[in-house]
Formats: sequence, C-alpha cells, structure tokens
Amino acid sequence: MKADLLSRLTIVIPTYKRPLKALRAMRFWANQRVKVLVLDGCDDAMDLPDDIREAQNIEYFHKPIALSERLAFAASYVTSDYVALCGDDDFHLPSSLIAAIRFLDDHPDYVACGGQMLGFTEPKFFRAMAFEKYELFQSLDFCQNDPRERAMAYFQNYTPATIYGVCRKDVWCEGMLLWGKNEFPVYVIGELQFEFNAIYRGKVKRLPVLQWLRSAKLGHGDVHSRRQGKDRSLSKAIRIEKHWHDQSESGLKMQILDYTSSEISEHTGLPASTIAHDLESALSLYVERRRKLKLVSRNNIFSMLAAKLRKRVNRLKLPIKFRLAFLKRRGVSFNESEVMDIWRRINGA
Repeated sequence: MKADLLSRLTIVIPTYKRPLKALRAMRFWANQRVKVLVLDGCDDAMDLPDDIREAQNIEYFHKPIALSERLAFAASYVTSDYVALCGDDDFHLPSSLIAAIRFLDDHPDYVACGGQMLGFTEPKFFRAMAFEKYELFQSLDFCQNDPRERAMAYFQNYTPATIYGVCRKDVWCEGMLLWGKNEFPVYVIGELQFEFNAIYRGKVKRLPVLQWLRSAKLGHGDVHSRRQGKDRSLSKAIRIEKHWHDQSESGLKMQILDYTSSEISEHTGLPASTIAHDLESALSLYVERRRKLKLVSRNNIFSMLAAKLRKRVNRLKLPIKFRLAFLKRRGVSFNESEVMDIWRRINGA
C-alpha cells in the first residue's frame, strides 16, 4: 500500500556541476516506486554508472539551460498525481512523503502538504551535524477559505512551505511554468510566484513529521548555482526587498504583477485586477518582513530577545541523535531507520 502511494509521486531533482551529490541522490531513490526526474544543467552530460542506468524509476535529462527552463520542462513532462522538488544535495523521507500524500487524498481543498525540516552540514574534517531551520513549519496550517486571507497570512510570516513539499500536479506545473515562461531579473522571484500561485489556489499544511533533510552547503540544490547569463532570477543585482518600493523599478514591478495575475486568472477564473492587487499586497508583506521594518516596542522587547535566543539554540549544530531527541520532545515524529540510512549516506558510509 505504501509503495502504491509513492508510485503516484514524481520527485524533480535539478543539478548543476555537482555530479557526486546528484549520484548520491539518485542512488538513494534508485529502484523505489517513486518516479525521479534528474535535470542536469551542465554543459557536459554525466557519465552515469550502470546501477543508475538500470534503475527503472530514474530518468536523467541533460538540459544545459537555465534552472527555470528545466523546471518548466519538468512541468510539461510529469504525469503523476503529485510532485515534489528536491535539491541535489537534499533528502526527503519516503514515509513522510507518504503521509503528505495521504493527507492530500483526504483533504481535496488542500493543494500542498509537507513536514518539518532539519539542516545538516556536509562532512569534511568531522562527521555531519544537524540543526533546525524554518522553525515556523511546525505550526503551519493555512486553512482560510478566502484566497486573499490565505495569501496575506502566508506572506506575513513567509517560509517556502509549498515548493519543497508534496504538491498537486496541476498546481505544481502551473507554478513552474509561471516561472519558466517569463523569468524576471529579480532575485528568487520565481519562488515567490510559485508560492503565491499555490497558496492562492488552495490550502497548505505542514504535518508534525520530519520530511526534509537540507544541506547547509552554499550553492544548495542548484537554487543558487547560476548558469552565467541564463538564470535571470538568480542574480542578486535586483533584490525584491531593496527595489519593490523603488520608483525607478516601477515598470518592472508592474510587469511582474500584470504577467503573474493574468496567468493565475486563466486557471482560477478570478479577475486579473483582483489577483494583481492581492499579489502586490502579499509581496509588500514579504518585503516588510525581509527589511525588518516593524518597530520593536518596549512591550515586546523581552519576547523578541527570547525568540532570538530560542532561534540560536535551534540553529546549534549537534549530532543527529541529539536533534532527533529534541524533535521527539516537540512532538515531531519520523522513521528513525530512514533517517539513519540517510545519515550514513551523508557521511559516506
């Protein structure tokens, strides 16, 4: 039964100039029931070993094009009920992906579901260590019926809760095509467009299960590994938090709003003007949070300091067994054998 559920999922793994990490990921998923698409953006194709070539569930595509174009290709290719994105140096726990699929099967008004995340350091002189990130994941349940209310709540305390979760195929493909068909030269705007489309289309849930182990290495998962001159939205020359309210960039801002709202309008039937207004409001909330414009009053200074201290403790890099014990204490469940299998792979065992 569990294998049948995984067979309804496609995992999309973009990679660029990291063949060892890509091979590690492919070997982890090889011969499981889940479908895996590996999208290699390097100029030269990888020479795949026999064990990967023989894995029936893995398809490798050599696509020396921009990340957004590779993801748009995946959107035109996948046929499964659900899709999940995974960095080439990251891991998803199969049991937690199954839990997300079950939740979505039981809740048709939700478009995406995922679990909790642990970060890890790649071993170099010492063994890998684990830390927490995206602490807000644990309590996420955006169940508002009104799409505007959902979007405002989501972007007010933004974390990328849908793009690395399990997403319904139609919504995932719409979001990736939205990014890939017309890529704007604003840093990570494609992610924000994807997230807005998803939260606008339906509800989003994060379960109290460990789902995602994310590498802390710079250049993570191809997202920050640019093909020079091709990945326009991965250039840091224009960052949304610095330029959103800049009058000199108002033309670019209007292009983003008009294009994104018209595309989403085609799928929802809602007026593009309404969507554009909601998108502008949502991104303004995102910018406000990123720029830390909210003033701290005397009444909340102590709670702010306590939150910062808690965050620092969560970010401490500790052996995996300590981090797992902390997760258990907070009510987060996980398949320990899966975690330890992944941990051995991370450490090269």
